[in-house]
Amino acid sequence: RGSRDPYAGTLLLARRIIERLDDYESNPERYHDNSYREPKNDQKRADYIRFYRNQAQNLIAAAYASLGDHGNMLTAFSQIEDVVREATAREHIARYNALQQQLEAEHQRDAARRAKESRKVIGFVSLLILLFAIYVLWQWRKTNKQNKILAQQIRDAVEYKEKYRELSTQNSQLQNNSKLYTLNSTLSEAE
Repeated sequence: RGSRDPYAGTLLLARRIIERLDDYESNPERYHDNSYREPKNDQKRADYIRFYRNQAQNLIAAAYASLGDHGNMLTAFSQIEDVVREATAREHIARYNALQQQLEAEHQRDAARRAKESRKVIGFVSLLILLFAIYVLWQWRKTNKQNKILAQQIRDAVEYKEKYRELSTQNSQLQNNSKLYTLNSTLSEAE
């Protein structure tokens, strides 16, 4: 089995070359790169594809022929196909693992992006709360100052009212005293 593995690798590579050549033949625009290696016209491209397809088919034939010396050709073909299937399966597993890693990396980037957006939203809401708290504090201080001014005006008005009452009481007492004096002097004159 160990001696057949190189041929299995050759078979896999040759089949890939043929697949790529088929794709190149169907979609030449996908391979357009303006390099010196690129065939200049359709005829040269067809010749290029034919040449490399023949090379790949020769590799496949050589790999199968080298196994033909070991007895039954069907067994040899079966063995090499098993090796090719195993190699293909390993390749698919490697691709799957790479895709899983890529998906995991994308999930991590998405999670990091969402966390960053969450931090932005939390920061913005915190800023709004801080601004609201500053506004409330400013309004409270403004109202407190106005209340102190109003309280002082009320105290002044109460003091003024008390003084007014006092003065009114004193004035009425003076008027009463003056009426009494006038009445007394009128009475004394009358006597």
